[in-house]
Amino acid sequence: MTLARAALASIALLAVLPLAIAATCAGDEGWGAAFGEGLAADLAVGEDIFAVIEDDGQLHLSRIEIDNGTQVWRVPLPVGTPGLSPALAGNTVICAHGTGVYGFNATNGLALWNLSIPQTVAPVSDGALLVMSNGSAVMGYSAFGRPSPVWASPVSTATYLALDGESVYVGTGARSFEVLDASNGSKRWGFEASEDLAGRPASSGGRTLIVEVNGNVSMLDSRGNVLERRDTGATRCSPMALGGEYLLGFENGSVVRLDHGLFTRWNASAGAPVLDLVVSGSLVHAISADGRVAAMDADSGDVAWDADYWPSAGGSAGPGGGIVIWSPDGRVSRVQGTPAPCPYLVQGGLFLTSDPPLQGKKVRVFALLRNRGSGPGTFEVAFIVDGRELVRDTLTVGSASTASATAWWKPDRGEHVVTVEVRGGWNASAEGGRAMIVVKVVGEAEGRDLRAIVALVIGFIALWCLMITIAIIYSKAVLGKRARRAGANERKGR
Repeated sequence: MTLARAALASIALLAVLPLAIAATCAGDEGWGAAFGEGLAADLAVGEDIFAVIEDDGQLHLSRIEIDNGTQVWRVPLPVGTPGLSPALAGNTVICAHGTGVYGFNATNGLALWNLSIPQTVAPVSDGALLVMSNGSAVMGYSAFGRPSPVWASPVSTATYLALDGESVYVGTGARSFEVLDASNGSKRWGFEASEDLAGRPASSGGRTLIVEVNGNVSMLDSRGNVLERRDTGATRCSPMALGGEYLLGFENGSVVRLDHGLFTRWNASAGAPVLDLVVSGSLVHAISADGRVAAMDADSGDVAWDADYWPSAGGSAGPGGGIVIWSPDGRVSRVQGTPAPCPYLVQGGLFLTSDPPLQGKKVRVFALLRNRGSGPGTFEVAFIVDGRELVRDTLTVGSASTASATAWWKPDRGEHVVTVEVRGGWNASAEGGRAMIVVKVVGEAEGRDLRAIVALVIGFIALWCLMITIAIIYSKAVLGKRARRAGANERKGR
């Protein structure tokens, strides 16, 4: 089947494909959803979201509506695709894999063109220039229509590509990179740090900022010469340029804004190790690997809100404000405005104090509930056994905190389905809104206790009787012995 036919077939099948389950809290302007078995690469975010999704061992390119999380179309990618991030060039979505580069119509997913050029890293584009690499050379192509070659520049290797105005940044190792002229591919300069770099460089106003994983920060001029150095803290977050200044995120959870002289303008706390930084509107969003997102004012560093989302792999600014965050397991969330208090049941957080429980003996059921919203929320949790509601528990959970709801249950013998649901403004059918376990009740607690008590009493009585019998026998033996001794003494006296 040709790629174009496969694309048409996939679009036709999309009508019957199960779409992602959206999970939206009351008052939250964004949405959250899970797609396929996972994401094979970072997302490309433009007017909509474009993702490489893994499903049943096959990779697909998918367009997701940014307003509501609905899949518009999905097309299969060629076998052997390693999962490189897509790039956007106008109305074309560009995907690369080991043997070639493919262009798809962003509106309907139809295949437009393909280039038989092996790729080792994700291509990048600014809409006019498409930059690719086969590992031994970096190539610039015109991004209009079917790409046509403009220039090529040899490199020893390429670990990443970044396009920033008139410059192309090419990673050539864990601690080195080269800068090429975007107009003709000529090498401008290169740099090698003393330690591994924490992500890609950030450039602004002809200057480039690099950060090593140990926290050494260097400001480079337009020829790669070091202008300023500063020691900060351990990090794995790429620096980010902002209005001629720079943002840094650190393992200790701090976010720092530096001016062009590397002096601190403000220092704020994100509450968790920072994985990625995203600027949208007037807010800087610090994203942690465990899913915590903290939004702070770009000018002052004051924290506007923080919330708890799914474990994240990265983020990107969304059109019209807000951000999009994603994780390798296929979860995607659009965060827009201040997230409302939003509960979800912690995976594996539904359990009993006694497992397995005994018939007729009360057991306590626990459910762990986490609030991923930006403020404290009061939520209602229903405990259900075999379809019948047992009890409801109301609890208040702080921002990015966990609390436990509980219920008492006196089970009958047999197998039972214990379910817990979050109620009150939350869609329980959404992921995280319901948890269930199957419980097998064994034994008879009350009967077993009574039999044990009876057996214990009988044992004590038997022991007591045995002791009395032994005492009587012993007494008789002693008295008899004394009597015989007295008789013998009397006979001797005669």
